[in-house]
Amino acid sequence: MKERCSSKYLLSTALVACALGCAVYSPAAEAATEKVLYSFGNAPDGQNPEGGLIDVGGTLYGATENGGTGCSGSGCGTVFSVNPQTGAEAVLYSFCGQANCTDGKYPRFGSLINIKGMLYGTTQQGGSNPAGCSGYGCGTVFALNPATDQETVLHSFGNGTDGWWPLAGLLKVKDTLYGTTWRGGPQSNCSGSGCGTVFSLDRKTDAEAVVYSFEGYSAGDGANPRDSLINVDGTLYGTTFFGGPAKNGEGYGTVFSVNPKTRAETVLYSFDGGDTDGGSPVAGLIQDKGMLYGVTQSDGAYYNGTVFSINPQTGAETVLYSFGNGTDAQTPIGGLVRVGHELYGTSYSGGIYNDGAVFSYDTTTGAEKVLWSFGSGTDGENPYAGLINVGGTLYGTTASGGSYGNGTVFSIVP
Repeated sequence: MKERCSSKYLLSTALVACALGCAVYSPAAEAATEKVLYSFGNAPDGQNPEGGLIDVGGTLYGATENGGTGCSGSGCGTVFSVNPQTGAEAVLYSFCGQANCTDGKYPRFGSLINIKGMLYGTTQQGGSNPAGCSGYGCGTVFALNPATDQETVLHSFGNGTDGWWPLAGLLKVKDTLYGTTWRGGPQSNCSGSGCGTVFSLDRKTDAEAVVYSFEGYSAGDGANPRDSLINVDGTLYGTTFFGGPAKNGEGYGTVFSVNPKTRAETVLYSFDGGDTDGGSPVAGLIQDKGMLYGVTQSDGAYYNGTVFSINPQTGAETVLYSFGNGTDAQTPIGGLVRVGHELYGTSYSGGIYNDGAVFSYDTTTGAEKVLWSFGSGTDGENPYAGLINVGGTLYGTTASGGSYGNGTVFSIVP
């Protein structure tokens, strides 16, 4: 079963003044230029990109959850490239091209990473254990040579206490790749499926190890990490969707750190949810000047999500902005990117057409702005991923919309 994250607690009440010390959204004319570079078509083209993009020498690379030639032609996802100057797209690889999808299927939310011309990523399902993990396969770590379109599975998840269903991208630290899995691990919590893991993969030997296994809300720990990790001076930081004190039965999620050498994990902050704090972060973090920044997809003053900061030394968290109702951005799922004193991001819903938006948050003034609302005509809809900055132009993907309803690659100039 493919799992999709959805917003919790979406309200339709009118926007009221924020009495919690946070910034307030003020509707204004959208002041950005957006362009659809490519609209994904029907199979054998890729469909529904949920992950973000990377720029390698002026070419954009990404993955789609569906589409391609695999899975008897119905499509189990692709790796693609797009020329941002011409909009020309190419499918480099179609997953499930091998028997029982041992090459992996359904690359989800994580962006690819580039290491010396090779692309690395994860698939949620498939791999060499096709009967495992509810019968869908436990997922893979793969490498792809964009010059030859040759794909190699570096690791298939699912050997008992291993993690399973990696949804996020990878992080390179020296000769080791680090990532997270949504489920699995030696713990029996979280309905017996495991609460997810942080894992490592040695690039020289392809040996995989569980660095940390989450214990879940019953132990006050995080559960179910969905996005990528970041490295700050040798310490790994990330978020979990569930976990922390079980204030809503499963917890509102956490910000955590892991020491990869000692494998010690620390919950830096547990979200409280409700109208005074954010809840259910699915995006990863960014670091700037000693502070961590991120978004939660739900809760906050209007239950539409928040922008937050956290001091990793003290664990002190601040809600910087609560997304409002009306035409404000709502339900941010992708991570942030910083350009100057502005944080840029996307939201899955909200905007003029309620099909998602691109927003900015000014770290000096606390002002938030909707730069673009998706959903007009053949524009994209419902972005899952965050943005990348290439020379002052922001690039991203939408999971749906476009000329064929299968998602887009877009650019936006703030």
